[in-house]
Amino acid sequence: MVLLVTVPSHAGWHRPPSAPPTGFLRQMMGSANISGSRAMHFMTGNLSHQIEHHLFPDLPSNRYAEVAVKVRALFEKYELEYVTGPLPKQVFSAWRKVFRLSLPNKKPKVKTPDREQELIAA
Repeated sequence: MVLLVTVPSHAGWHRPPSAPPTGFLRQMMGSANISGSRAMHFMTGNLSHQIEHHLFPDLPSNRYAEVAVKVRALFEKYELEYVTGPLPKQVFSAWRKVFRLSLPNKKPKVKTPDREQELIAA
């Protein structure tokens, strides 16, 4: 269960910022929460609140849900995407990202010089 929660909750970055974020912004944008019932949060040790966990690592995990309301308001204030969703959606999103990033980069199209122009120049 912990692996199911940990992998997708570290797959934020749905919209890459124009400049690499640092500090708290990196923690906010690099994490994703998993929505669910109180029982689900309990079974995951409240690590389904991964954004709050990264922002407040020393906070007792039973307080994450309380802090999440304020954190979400902060995201809205600064127009950041608060990434959250049900477990199946987040797992799919994480594996899709892993698969996409494991593919080789597309080769840039190289414009070959016109052979006629080469002969004229010679």
